[in-house]
Amino acid sequence: MPVIDCYLPASSPALRDRDRLAHGLTEALMQCEHTAGNPRAEKLIWTYLHVMPEESLFIAGQRASRAIYRVEVAVLEGAMDRATRQKVVEAMTAAILDCEGSDNNALNAARVWVIFRDVPEGYWGGAGRLYDLQDLMRFIHGGGE
Repeated sequence: MPVIDCYLPASSPALRDRDRLAHGLTEALMQCEHTAGNPRAEKLIWTYLHVMPEESLFIAGQRASRAIYRVEVAVLEGAMDRATRQKVVEAMTAAILDCEGSDNNALNAARVWVIFRDVPEGYWGGAGRLYDLQDLMRFIHGGGE
């Protein structure tokens, strides 16, 4: 049940194709979680694109001169280990820079931050009930609705 929140400036070149950006972020997560091609897992990933006015983005107290991105990925606690999170950071950075049309180099990658939020068991609710990691795994692998 990951939720992806991507904050980006209104002038970002990555917004030329919002569908491609949202798909790229989703696909990056699914590849790293080894759930790519699983329609049950796909249904659980919600992506929100938060388009921010230019005047609301600052670096060191100065308006950002280039597009900067903050991606927050909320997952159930224990769903990802450090190696998986590292892969997600790399894949999401690549997806954003690809949509933007920029080279994936250290300078451009530094404009993309990915932050993880681990939601403790018993604190993720949906469809009128609370879910835990075991519920999620059963759903993804076809053992429950």
